[in-house]
Amino acid sequence: MPYIKTHVSKLLVYVVSCCRGRSRRGNRKNKVFFESADANVRTLYRHQLAALLYCICILFLIHAEMNNCLQLFKARKTIREMFYDRGYTVVTPLYEKEIESFAFWSHGKKEEHCTMTFEKPNKKAMVFFATEPKVGVAYVRRVFETLTEQRANIGVIVYKDVITPFANQEILKLTAQHHIECQTFKRLHLQINLTHHTKVPIHTILTKEEKDALLLKHNCPLEKLPHLPLNDKMAQYLAMKKGQVVKIQRMSPEGHTYFNYRVVVKKLQKKI
Repeated sequence: MPYIKTHVSKLLVYVVSCCRGRSRRGNRKNKVFFESADANVRTLYRHQLAALLYCICILFLIHAEMNNCLQLFKARKTIREMFYDRGYTVVTPLYEKEIESFAFWSHGKKEEHCTMTFEKPNKKAMVFFATEPKVGVAYVRRVFETLTEQRANIGVIVYKDVITPFANQEILKLTAQHHIECQTFKRLHLQINLTHHTKVPIHTILTKEEKDALLLKHNCPLEKLPHLPLNDKMAQYLAMKKGQVVKIQRMSPEGHTYFNYRVVVKKLQKKI
């Protein structure tokens, strides 16, 4: 066995050097050794090299599959935490508590079997995990058909790599047509929960009564409050809507707690 490993390593060095177009003394020695060997030894080298390359390919495939499974596991965990913070009823299945059991459960599952459903009074949300790298118009239409059949009010699409501009336009069109809210998240952005970061303050959406009491107390119109755009990460996390007021809890350098209030707007206006 050490004899075979030694000569296979020499053969690999020779192959790599030939691919790189280099010519060194050691490589010439390996080339001379390989060419001087008899047919049986050369056949043995080729078989060993083929087996080695096959094992390397298998390892790469296993690594890619496990990486994909781990990303999906973390994204689903963040989704559950996100909907729990939104006030939905969340139950974690036993097979999703550990990565090992989740990998066994998710192996060979179809796309529709990975859909998640959350409910609270008068609201139903469904989360779809796209398996294709690119999400297009056809996938968006299938999602809205499922939302309409299941009578869901909110839909979330988690895509792998990219969502096309035409798909975004189709989402806006179908949202206005079916009166269904729809959000999109990239799977890579759901690998961690941003609310668990120490630098992210606590955001709380005020009720209509609390908002009116705040404006009356400070005698301040809604437009004069600091703005928070809809594309803010926390606004997307909590599914904030335009016109809502958010209470942000911060900590001063002296260790005291204070609150900031912001009104949610479509986008920030540029300062002149």
